[in-house]
Amino acid sequence: MNRVERPARPGPRSRIVHIGLPKTGTSAVQRSMFAGREALAEHGVVSVARNHHPYRAARAAAGEPLPFLREEGERDWRQLSGDFARSVAPVTYLSAESLAGAPEERVRAIVEDLGGDLQVVVTLRALAPLLRSRWQASIIKGGRRSLENWLQVVLAPGASGLERWSVPAVLDRWGPVVGEDRLLFVVPDPADPEDLLRHFEALLGVPEHTLAPPDWDNRGMPFTVYEMLRQFNAAQAEQGVEDEVRAARLRHQVMRSVRAVPGLSAAPVPVPRWAAEKANVVAQGWIERLRHSSATVAGDVGALLVDPAPLPERVAQPASISVRDAGLLAHAMHRSGVVQADRDARAGEPRGEGLGLRDLSGLLRRRLARRPAR
Repeated sequence: MNRVERPARPGPRSRIVHIGLPKTGTSAVQRSMFAGREALAEHGVVSVARNHHPYRAARAAAGEPLPFLREEGERDWRQLSGDFARSVAPVTYLSAESLAGAPEERVRAIVEDLGGDLQVVVTLRALAPLLRSRWQASIIKGGRRSLENWLQVVLAPGASGLERWSVPAVLDRWGPVVGEDRLLFVVPDPADPEDLLRHFEALLGVPEHTLAPPDWDNRGMPFTVYEMLRQFNAAQAEQGVEDEVRAARLRHQVMRSVRAVPGLSAAPVPVPRWAAEKANVVAQGWIERLRHSSATVAGDVGALLVDPAPLPERVAQPASISVRDAGLLAHAMHRSGVVQADRDARAGEPRGEGLGLRDLSGLLRRRLARRPAR
């Protein structure tokens, strides 16, 4: 392991791909990079993505396209990877955490599509809070397991739940393709919220504070909200759906609407002590694997461990939610249903040819009603 305080720009023509891991501050970096793209361009840094996070393109590249956006994702990846491969900028940059989970055969295709000669960056954080974030993400994606049950499954001896998104997985899948010495693991100071941005500024070769923290709060929602969403997922599964794609779209819209609700009670999801202790054992294995690799590590790998003593021994799922929060969430879910119904109607709405006068008038009224006020 090559240990450094801060990374350095790889060379005069650097090609940098940030692949995650998910829930390690990737969204903050992506939003800061996108917001500061003009300032970065003045220093020769070009991001080929057309938004802060090319999610559907990365999912397609990793072999897991979104079920209702498969063709769009594959098209986006062809365009994105082509722009990256053709770039002659001093620094060409791409960030997409979905790439971290790609199997080795997909990794080889990704590297080939991007033109090879890559510096691959992996951001890390302590495993115990990372597990909490991943459980929260699983609920947003339709999961139905309680926190304790999910943790028991993921942390069970011989379980594969952590293998895909882990330090050993990155070393095993990306190392043979790009070379372990081309892998950079960044471990920011958990006590400094902006330390991760300082690492990326050093990597890109730009002055400190070129990147500003995003004006966006990516903290998790209250535990009660995740429990309500978990019950929503369970109810949706129990009722059954005729159209899986439409159900996925509706669930996606519901989760987006709920996450945007302001003013919810503050009650974060806790991590049970037993899970933190087991997570520390796993993280210690990650640290040993890094120490015996030829990868570069920026930061202190000791930050991957947590002190489990202050944590609760066990965590029970919430049994109730405040009336105020319930009202806010009911409103958000109602709005999401209206939005999705409107999208479905527009997707299947006739163009107007061959309609009678009454039907044509109705069609025009609906379209005029959707036009924004000037």
